[in-house]
Amino acid sequence: MNNPFLGIIFAIFIIFAFSTSKAFADTIFIDDFSMDPSSNGWSETSSKFQVQVFPITATGQIVPATVQGTEARFEKTGLVSGIKLNIDRTIDTTGFSNISFDISGFQDSGGAYDALFGDTEPHNALRVEVDYGSGFVLVFTDMQKWNGVEDTVGENAGSSIGGNLINTATGLIPLSALADNNPNLKIRISWTTTTLPNDFLLDNFELTGTSVPVTKTYIGPSNGDWELDNNWSPVGVPNQDDDIVITNTLANIKSDVTIGPSGSITFDLDGNLRVNNPGSILTIQGTVVMNNNKDDLFAREGTIINDCTGSITLDQGQVIVQGTGTGGIFINHGIITGTLTGVPTPPELPSSNDFNIVIQSGGLFQNSGTLPSTILIQPGGTFETIPSICNTDVDGDGFDPNVDDCDDEDASIHPGAQEVPYDGIDQDCDGFDLTDVDGDGFDGGGGTDCNDNDASIHPGAQEVLDDGIDQNCDGFDLTAVDFSGKFVGRFNDDSFNAIGKYMIDGKKFKRVTSSGHFNIIEQEEVCNQITMPDVVIDFGNGNTLTMEIIGDVCSKKFFSRLSGICIITGGTGNFANSEGEGEINLHSGRKHFVGKLSGTIGIPVV
Repeated sequence: MNNPFLGIIFAIFIIFAFSTSKAFADTIFIDDFSMDPSSNGWSETSSKFQVQVFPITATGQIVPATVQGTEARFEKTGLVSGIKLNIDRTIDTTGFSNISFDISGFQDSGGAYDALFGDTEPHNALRVEVDYGSGFVLVFTDMQKWNGVEDTVGENAGSSIGGNLINTATGLIPLSALADNNPNLKIRISWTTTTLPNDFLLDNFELTGTSVPVTKTYIGPSNGDWELDNNWSPVGVPNQDDDIVITNTLANIKSDVTIGPSGSITFDLDGNLRVNNPGSILTIQGTVVMNNNKDDLFAREGTIINDCTGSITLDQGQVIVQGTGTGGIFINHGIITGTLTGVPTPPELPSSNDFNIVIQSGGLFQNSGTLPSTILIQPGGTFETIPSICNTDVDGDGFDPNVDDCDDEDASIHPGAQEVPYDGIDQDCDGFDLTDVDGDGFDGGGGTDCNDNDASIHPGAQEVLDDGIDQNCDGFDLTAVDFSGKFVGRFNDDSFNAIGKYMIDGKKFKRVTSSGHFNIIEQEEVCNQITMPDVVIDFGNGNTLTMEIIGDVCSKKFFSRLSGICIITGGTGNFANSEGEGEINLHSGRKHFVGKLSGTIGIPVV
């Protein structure tokens, strides 16, 4: 009979893949120490301690310096005993999460001490401590060790290396979540030293975080000022990422204000906003939504810019460019939509209330973006079409980052681009890096596919015996050896148990047990099919084989010889790709049977 070509799965390997992502943070506070810390909001303190048995007391100070730029010098001015110098300040992180800090500085020893003792700095350390509200805790220490130049362990360990004599930065060091939205986050930077001169120069300190949008509602008087903290709930002028609500009132902008890409303004129930100061600019990079036909956005004497990413949904609201004083200016590079038709109901002469955009006498409207169709230009008003400044394809690859270009700073990345396998970059913007080159469903490049250029090679693939190729990626090729066995057993309902002896590659195995299940499928006018789908042969030494026997009964007597194939898989022997024939003789109403099998199996080439 013809035997089918069958595949075996041996092992499954699990690979963990790690990815990194970049996060961009906003600066909450920064000090480049271009002036004395005490004159820039820091409080300075010093504490003394004695070392060993020396009674001599050291002194220290923090002063401005210009060694490698502008720095604050932590300076010891006494001899022998130790000094700790601190600068402290409170920073409000309200509206920010994921707080981190970055500090940079360097050691500046110099002088005779450096020449005599090789700048050993036996006991000194830079420290950053943070008080989240219940006392200071240490979050960073020892700039030397951080930068990999400390050659011994321990916070105060000595070093025969001269420390970080070049200005170096730590990079972002994250703080606890207790720093998020903390109005009284206290920072302490200190320098402890016992040697002289051995000063430390602090170059820069920056606290960063991710801005957390806050909903800010204007609650000030009608015709009040945007710029007053108490005109907002919660208290404080909105930042560019906040969601701003103006309802049933009028707010005036008299300075420069930006609504960032993630920020918004929502008008409702006769909400109005007016730019009302010559030279003031409202820049809209996010969204503006009007929910009522009495909502208005006025450019009175200042300028409103709807930037390239700006979107203004007027519905039945209005943009009104007025000519008061020096006149208002509205510049649109983004999208403005509206539902007013310019046709009054009931029919009469249309008024300015029937148009989404009204340009009054002395007002100037410049456009390079998208506008609704209902624009009223009154006598003395000016409408101009201007060139677009919005380059939506920065890298020039022909794809729009607002639509489908997933990296507009790299022309090699866009839909349809050639993927580079395993580099962690999604060149074709389909959301994935290419990790399965041959398309067989298994990842190469560190994954489980041992040959990602051949779809016939992957875990579970059909092994070809004696070809020198590891098709199933278990680490071995297989070679064919002889296999034979005889057994006797008994059926119990749909299962059976048997005992027998086998020979594999010339090695004998006696009193080997086997068990499994069988099915008999009765068919009219054709041979009945008998299958043993999960025969388990146990050699008693930790090794097992699993085989399947399939055959047809082709005589009038049901208890007839069975010819079939056996598939032997699994186990520590890594057997696979078996082919063979055998017979099973059933006796006493299928309760007892004797059988034999012979053929070849594949064993690993070691």
